[in-house]
Amino acid sequence: MRSAEIAGPDHGPAALVGGHRQALPLTHGLALFRCGLTPVAGAKALHNIWGLSNVREMAALSLLVVAAYAFVLFGVGLRLFTRNGTS
Repeated sequence: MRSAEIAGPDHGPAALVGGHRQALPLTHGLALFRCGLTPVAGAKALHNIWGLSNVREMAALSLLVVAAYAFVLFGVGLRLFTRNGTS
């Protein structure tokens, strides 16, 4: 499976079932990117993920999801590489 299929540029986040559309950071990153380039299409992409009406709230939530994934993966990578580097 390609990462583009998971991110949703082919079929959009509405095709994802249940809570999966809120869990994938690449979907949020693409929605934020679309919001920056084309505000109308970006607002629609964010609305497809969150279902809210305020664009700033949806963008903040998506940015929070991306930042949380980055924080967790940074911690996992730091722990993994410091453990392997000392043993």
